[in-house]
Order: sequence, then structure tokens, then C-alpha cells
Amino acid sequence: MTGNVPASQVSRMNVDWVPLHVHSTFSVLDGYGTPAQIVERAKEVGLKAVALTDHGSVSGHPQFEQACKAAGIKPIYGCEFYVTVGEKERSKSHITVLARTPAGYQNLLRLVSRSYEEDRFYYQPTIYVTDLVEHQEGLVVLSGCLSGLAAKAMLDENGGMAQAQEWLIELSEAIEHFYVEIQPLDLDESRIVNSGLIEAARELGLKLVATNDIHYLREGDERIQWFLGAVRRNKNVYDEFRGMVPQCYLCSGVDMVQWGAPIESVRESWRIAELCEEFDLPKAEPVRVGLSEEEAYETLVQKCREGWVARSMKQKAQDLYLHRMFYELKLIKEKRFVDYFLIVADMVAWAKKKGIMVGPARGSAAGSLVAYLIGITEVDPIEWDLLFERFIDVSRLDPPDIDLDFQDDRRDEVKAYLEERWGADRVANIAGYSLFKARSLLDDVGRVFRLRKVDVEAAKDAVMAGTGLEEAIETLVPGKGYLSEVEGMIRQYTVHAAGVVVASEPISEVTAMGRNGALMLDYRDAEYMGLMKIDVLSLKTLTILKHCLDAIGKDWRWLYSVPLDDPEVYKAFGDGLCEGVFQFEGATTKRICQRL
Repeated sequence: MTGNVPASQVSRMNVDWVPLHVHSTFSVLDGYGTPAQIVERAKEVGLKAVALTDHGSVSGHPQFEQACKAAGIKPIYGCEFYVTVGEKERSKSHITVLARTPAGYQNLLRLVSRSYEEDRFYYQPTIYVTDLVEHQEGLVVLSGCLSGLAAKAMLDENGGMAQAQEWLIELSEAIEHFYVEIQPLDLDESRIVNSGLIEAARELGLKLVATNDIHYLREGDERIQWFLGAVRRNKNVYDEFRGMVPQCYLCSGVDMVQWGAPIESVRESWRIAELCEEFDLPKAEPVRVGLSEEEAYETLVQKCREGWVARSMKQKAQDLYLHRMFYELKLIKEKRFVDYFLIVADMVAWAKKKGIMVGPARGSAAGSLVAYLIGITEVDPIEWDLLFERFIDVSRLDPPDIDLDFQDDRRDEVKAYLEERWGADRVANIAGYSLFKARSLLDDVGRVFRLRKVDVEAAKDAVMAGTGLEEAIETLVPGKGYLSEVEGMIRQYTVHAAGVVVASEPISEVTAMGRNGALMLDYRDAEYMGLMKIDVLSLKTLTILKHCLDAIGKDWRWLYSVPLDDPEVYKAFGDGLCEGVFQFEGATTKRICQRL
């Protein structure tokens, strides 16, 4: 018998099933596959819905939503939480939580944000059982994998069935939509737990659902998951540690029944998926300066008029500058970027008023005459033949990206001003994800397989010279070329050095907050969720300039009166005296200056 169905009949069955326990690369180093790859695999298997339940994170949800919409697959948003029974309990278990309704998704966000709070976070983001009970509205809760509260009790010699049933009774009585979760893995402990949980569910009258502990995409990918586990645990090929069993891939319902899951528990996953509403993720409304669109535009035009006078534009080619200004204003209005310009101009004006050194311009924003007129930049783009279209592409809807440099010892004041101006709960740093790239992946391959550094460096040089990554890995470790598939997966979570988002509403209503109040999204996903991104960079060069100006009794405006053709300056550059000059102080740049 297979899952209570004769084995001869299973392969011919069409078993309705939905994977409700799925990890992606956003379960950092514990999941192989992007949200888009997971959805692609679900479609390949013939599934109509799929969940995403990364460890303590909802960071993958924006990409997951986009991929599901493109594929016509129903998304179910969830999270696998680390959970403890109370404040003094350090032993953690796992529990699977799914959002059943939009209100439930808000509760999911609250739980994730709470798990990162100082009194909860202990090595991993953690919630208490009481947190889950408090915020259960609109949620579906599954008892968890082999690391779940009931499963661990079942395997505990001092607990056993009695302790497991106590947990199931407590959770089922406190949580309305609670299910006993089993996973038909080919492990002795899994068979013990499943047998006990099936019996307990029957005795207690609880609903049973079968999930698979999905950590990778296809059969055979457990080799990749093993490598990710080695990197995460700082292990190598000679260490003994157990990887994932071969079944933890995104499979079909038939596979689940063949592996021994009772067919009704497999079908229960479909019923849970139907119970979960299909809804869009919450998106922030565009940030406004408190004026109507027309009033905001008139304010921007007025600032341009004032800048026209302050910059002495009458002394320049009127027709050329007027045409450029009105062309930019028209495009800014059409693309609804007016408020963005006003918000950035307000921040820059405040910083200058407070004596904080601000950079003249960085990147493509220097191509905007409007930015120059309203004081965001200090570079006349027409004088220097800079293109506005490099800054705002006429054919695209991407939001503009103005990189702003501030003296590094006062950057925090600028962020504090944003919080004061727009609300502390509406401003946050954004996340950054360090990805596996070819060279760094080769370093990890070298460490995990204990290779000679000289061989790893030779492989990195070969890749830089054009050798394919798979070929380079295969040369280093024969038979391991498949590890090239790890490229592009997330290796480490960081906080972006400069990126800040501003929202029109509390950010916690749009997405979860991580440690120290940082957003759990990178800038692309943050913009997709409707959050306005502003780059607030810190630059040591500006701090040095500020100290120099203070020493000679000048303010920042004096800098822009210094002639740009001073022969003594070019002689200093030619002598390689570029120390402290931004982007010119490197050894290579100095040599180039000396040769010119």
C-alpha cells in the first residue's frame, strides 16, 4: 500500500495538492531557487497554486507575487517561524504560518517584525506562542516540520505521545485554523513522528495536512543544497554533517502519495489553498508633499523661477535654457515625479542650511537642469553637455535615482531629518543582498572542498578571461560543475550603505521590518511595493572639504567660484598628488594622471 492507495493505482491518479511549505533563496543559505524559479517549477509540475514560507522572512514575497501573476498561479504568502514557548525559553521550534486573508497578511507582517525586536531576537528572529495566538486572525497555522513543537516532543524520550498531544491540544484550542502537519520523508525519525501525529490527529479530531519540506527545485538538487549548508555551517567535505534528504524538492501530489502520505492529507493541502484568498500584496501610495498634483507642479515651477534668478540664467542663452527647462518639467509632470523632486530638494536645502556639506552632483542626475535650478545639484548640465535622457528615460517608467553625497560625519542627521519630516515609522534603511558571484563562488568551492588557493586563483583568472563558470568549477572539482547554478543565489543579508525609503504610510503596513528598524527588501522590491527610494550617501571627502573651508573661513558656495582651469591644480594631479580626492586617490588612477 502507498498512502492508503494500492501502489499500482497511484501513478494513474490525479491528486489535487498544493505545496504549503516552500523555501527559496530568501531562506538565506537554506534554500535553492529564486521565487521566479519556484513558480516556474510549480507550473512545470502542473500545480495551480504554491506557497512561499521562508525562514523568518517575507522578503521574497514581492518577486513571488510578480512571478505568480505572470504564470497564472495562485500565490499563498507565508513564513516558517522560529517559535519558543516563552521569554525564558531558549529552545526553538519551527511552525508554518500562511496568510488566509489580507488582514491575515497584516498579522503575518506584525509577527515577522516582532520576531526581529530586541527582546525576541536570539540568534534567529523568534516569536512566542502567545504572539501567534494574539495575531492569529486571518492566518492558517500548521504544526511544523520535524522541528515543530509536537514533532520534537514525539521524538523526546521524556515527552513522547503525551507531550505531543498536549501541544496539539493547546495550539488547536487557541488557534482557529490549526492543522497537524506531516512530511513523508525517508527518515526514521520522520516515520516515527508521522505515525504518532496521524494517530494523535485521529484521536483529537484534528485535520491532517501533508507538506513536503521543500528547499530546492528538482530531484538531484540536494547536492546544491548540501553545498549551501556547508557554506552556512562553515563545514567542508571532510566534516560529517547531514544534508537534505533527496525528497525535499518541489514535487507532485502523486509523489507525495507514493512516499506514503495519506491521500486525504495530501488533498487537504488543496482545501487549505482554497481557504486562502487570492489577494494582492499591500502597496504604499505615492509619497506626496501635502499638495494637489497641480499645486505641487506649480511649486516646482516656482522653485525653478527662483533658481533662474539665483543662478543668473539671464546671462546665458535664453532660448536653449528655457526650452530645456520646460522640456524637463513637462516630462517630470507626465511621469508624476514632481513630489520626488520637491522632497529631495527640501532635504538638500535643509542640509545646506544646517551647514552640512553636500556633493555637487553624482551620476546621471547631473544631467537635469531642473535639479540644478532647484538646488539639488551644483552642475549646469548644458554648459557641460550632459544629457537629461541619461537621468530620466522618456520611454520608461522607472523612478528617477538621484544619488546624494553628504559629509560622512553628519549623514545620520540627514536621515534623522527625514524621519522628523515624514515620520519615523515611514522612513527606513533598505536591505542589500550579497549574491554568489563567479569569483566569490569559486572561493567558497575552494574552502568547502579544501582546494589549494593557487588553484582557486587560477580558476578565477580563467573565468575573468572568458572561461565558463561551470567549466572552471569542473576543472577544480571534477563532477561538481553543477554548483555553477548557485551563482545569483543570496549568500548574505546586509543593510544597504546608502539606500533609504520614504513612505506615505507606516512601512510596517506594507512589509516587515528587520533588525534595527531596517527594511527587509532591496531597492528594486521596495520600489515595486510603492516605497520611494532616496540614496543618502556618506563621503569622507566632503568632510575633509568642510574642515578645510572652516579653517579658511569660507562656506560651501565659495568652492564653486574656484576656477576649473588653474594650472597649479593640474600640475598637482600630474605629480600624482591626489590623496583625498574622490575617485583619484587610488594607485592606478595616480599612475594614469602622472602619465598624461
